Amino acid sequence: GLLEDKLEVTLNDIEGRGIDLKTGGVKLNGKSLVVEKDLFSETPYYTSNDFSLDRKKGYEIDIELADGKSYSATIVSPNLNELGLNVPTSHNKKYDMFISWEGVKDLDNVELKLEINNSIIEKFNDDQITKGEYIIKKREILENIWEDLDAEKKDIPQIDISLTLSKSGNLNLDFAGGNIATIHKVSRTVVIDTISAENNDPLTYTKIKTIKSSEYSGIGDAINTIIKYIFYPIIAVIGVIIFIIVLVRIRK
Repeated sequence: GLLEDKLEVTLNDIEGRGIDLKTGGVKLNGKSLVVEKDLFSETPYYTSNDFSLDRKKGYEIDIELADGKSYSATIVSPNLNELGLNVPTSHNKKYDMFISWEGVKDLDNVELKLEINNSIIEKFNDDQITKGEYIIKKREILENIWEDLDAEKKDIPQIDISLTLSKSGNLNLDFAGGNIATIHKVSRTVVIDTISAENNDPLTYTKIKTIKSSEYSGIGDAINTIIKYIFYPIIAVIGVIIFIIVLVRIRK
């Protein structure tokens, strides 16, 4: 799977819109950051393409404007082990998918979100982050399936599942506004099928089968009770009546 660490600085004008400084710039420890744009909103932000993140470390950001004024920003990266995302390698699209994660220890100013093919599925609250597990509904899987081609040119339905952890920092209060954050992202690709996945993903299917089997077990118990205490006695009574009728006719 893909692992990605980066730092993002977004600057806003007085109306709250993201801006790209035409003169001046943003530096991390004296090194200029480059400008990129959000994939969907096209909001510009500053980042480093070769940013190596140390856990629980403070970073100083300098913002220089065209008028010569400068502002500071601070960010402390979260205390976490390697952000881990556990998903099946393949999955049957008929069922919900169970996923889990680990590594998140610091919840201060932290946002954790789940995406499928860059579409946000869920933004987790602190309780959900601590719990470390989630069930993706089959509807969300079906809505986001995309197809790729393998070496034999056969369509392979699959989805990219991403977990992104963001920790926000503070800009100098004298500045118009903006945001600074360290971004930690882990992605996994899951092949979606209807046959083989059930044997490859016991964690997902054990839970689903347990629920289904208990439902069917309850229905089966009810049917057995009806047969035992109602159907069988009725059959017995009918048998006795038929026997008496036959016996009376024989004696006549």
